Amino acid sequence: MCGMDLRPELRLPEIAPERLDALGAAIERIGELIETGQRAEADAAIAAFNADTGGDYDPYFFACYWESMSLEEAAFGAALPVWPKVDGITRDELIELVRRVQVGEENAGWFDHVLEANVPYFRVHDVHRHPEGMTPAGIVDAALAWRPMAL
Repeated sequence: MCGMDLRPELRLPEIAPERLDALGAAIERIGELIETGQRAEADAAIAAFNADTGGDYDPYFFACYWESMSLEEAAFGAALPVWPKVDGITRDELIELVRRVQVGEENAGWFDHVLEANVPYFRVHDVHRHPEGMTPAGIVDAALAWRPMAL
């Protein structure tokens, strides 16, 4: 059940199968380089992978991703925008993102990521996971009102 329609910039992007295949192959190749002790080649391949994806992946990811996700999930995650800042995002759109995360919609992880990138409070996901009686609007208002402590 959806509240409002989200504009394309807020929806989970579609990734071409060829892109996913290429990222999956790169992940496997880097993992093999690490496993066989080819550190210099692995480091170069990781640097190229990070430049391609905008990510900040380290050797541990390539050596151990399979402990928590499939190759397809790892490739899909690498294909997504790292920091999906959306120009002109509205309070109502942010409220809808919180609502979708709270009800556990299929792409809740993506909506959480977009929310985090578009409010000043960098730990907003902690608030909406443990709202202590706050409504989605209250969570958004608190996240928008947050300011870093002046030192």
